Amino acid sequence: MINHIVMFNFRDDISEAERERLLKDLRHSFGRLPTVQNFRMGEAIQFSWKNRKPSFAYMFSMDFKNEAALKKYMDDHRQFSHDRFLPAIKEYLSQDTVIESSITSGFMIISLNP
Repeated sequence: MINHIVMFNFRDDISEAERERLLKDLRHSFGRLPTVQNFRMGEAIQFSWKNRKPSFAYMFSMDFKNEAALKKYMDDHRQFSHDRFLPAIKEYLSQDTVIESSITSGFMIISLNP
């Protein structure tokens, strides 16, 4: 399985209404793609621990069965990404990771070295 995660911050001049509209569009479009599994999206929590603040305010993550499914996703969402998402983003971090997991006694074991 491959996990694709994107963490991002909106540009400062993007209104709250436009942020909400874009987040809704992300949920709607990415969550409906047939190759996407386990689509998740959220906003970073703020908590006080040695004045730690998150580097990125938002994230979305999804899983793919294999590299072919990931490539299909990349091809399918390219226009949305370039037309709607990237123009509203100040900075982002994206990573694709091969995940090997098994569940034992309620804990998920994740191997970072497949």
